[in-house]
Amino acid sequence: MRVSFIIAFAATLCFCAPAQNSRLAEYDDQDAYAIYSRLLPSEQSYGFAKGTIVIQQETAAPVKLDDYCLTLEAAREFKNAIEDYKRHTEPMLLQRRFEIDKPYELVSTETIGTLVKNHNWDDFYKRYPDSGGVIKMTAVGFNRQRTLAIVFTGSQCNNLCGQGSFALLKKTDGQWKPVPGVRCSVAS
Repeated sequence: MRVSFIIAFAATLCFCAPAQNSRLAEYDDQDAYAIYSRLLPSEQSYGFAKGTIVIQQETAAPVKLDDYCLTLEAAREFKNAIEDYKRHTEPMLLQRRFEIDKPYELVSTETIGTLVKNHNWDDFYKRYPDSGGVIKMTAVGFNRQRTLAIVFTGSQCNNLCGQGSFALLKKTDGQWKPVPGVRCSVAS
């Protein structure tokens, strides 16, 4: 099971260009941006960045959620959010709505792929020095009441440097807070 999760994670790090950006829908969900803003400071590339962080502009395809990745209790509690997460198969364009302490730039998958040719990151770091790499995020899956959420976020800073994980969150007193229940993550 762990091998399939690693393969699924590696696939999310492929900088394959989606359909033309102009044809993609904008991702317009206030709760999603609150969740991203909460999680971004925990990302590896965010921590490495000494300058502007780079966020992939398009949402990533959902990473396969193996039975192993969540505790049985979390899988039951977040069932509706997981179903919603899985239905977001088409990329959407992230907007400049992150509330974080570091400057950031939304960069298209196509641009990132052009800069990281043949797994060589030199051109990327010439253009985005001190960025710490690239952060990618899936669309957020919510339960019907919009009180539970699941998302996958990941960072890559070169071919041998990266990490990714699911996050489960509950909305408590109007704030999204991470909760336990995730048992899998990947780091290199």
